Amino acid sequence: MSAFILEKIRKACFDLCPEFSNVLKVESEVTASTWKASLSSGKALELLSLCGLLSSCRELGMSIELPSLYIEQPELFYLRNVIPRQYVSKPGHSHDSENGLSLKWKFAAALTPKAIIRNEHGLQYCVFREGIATHMIRDLVLKKSEYLDRPDIIVTAGEYETNFLNDSIIEFKYKNKSDELRGSLRIKNSESLPLIDFQGNCSIEAKLIIECSVDKKSQFATGQLVKYKKLFAGKTNLHSTFVNGGSKKSLAFDENVNINLKANVDIIKNAMLIGMNAAAKSLQKS
Repeated sequence: MSAFILEKIRKACFDLCPEFSNVLKVESEVTASTWKASLSSGKALELLSLCGLLSSCRELGMSIELPSLYIEQPELFYLRNVIPRQYVSKPGHSHDSENGLSLKWKFAAALTPKAIIRNEHGLQYCVFREGIATHMIRDLVLKKSEYLDRPDIIVTAGEYETNFLNDSIIEFKYKNKSDELRGSLRIKNSESLPLIDFQGNCSIEAKLIIECSVDKKSQFATGQLVKYKKLFAGKTNLHSTFVNGGSKKSLAFDENVNINLKANVDIIKNAMLIGMNAAAKSLQKS
């Protein structure tokens, strides 16, 4: 049953975001952790939610774009936006050749948004999955603390850039309307963050958070949202959406999107489009 539902979710993703077909059709050890794994992992529902958001944005007149990194190497799209780390508590655990992907490209994927949205006012938003590496680095440098709670999907305003200085150093930059952050990382397996340089102190404000679960308890989702608001909220309102593959709801979120994953592809797709309309509208504002 789980494999059948995963195949329906994948088909719905194709229908919602045909622009991302190159990413959605790739088969590898990396993508198997989403499309061949247990439905309870939530990864497929996260991708469905991401595609639903992008499709809703397109219907409202916004443009969506897949970063060139994922066009050239579609497997990288499935990695989280988290800097690879080597933990000494796990002997032999190395990111260097895990899943056949080089550490260099894993660092690039960690720093690169999964999608770019531009609204009719010319504002650019970037979509991340399970973390924003630049935001985490900023907090670690300025607040001397590293957080572990990461939203399934988070959208921020501004522009992000990465550049390989050489095979062992990657540079990153974030720009908003008036300021920027920049820095560089050494590409290496390390228990600590391999930060070389960091400049700037401008904030990175989240505009939208989407929490996903096949059937997560509402109390847990509510608790997570409280943590996210403390981490990411700024001067503007932070819109929040709870996507659930069951019947659970949380009144703490701006809206709840309940998806019957046993339904046919068209019903799943349309429910996601309708459910993500309010989230997409939150990105229309100038």
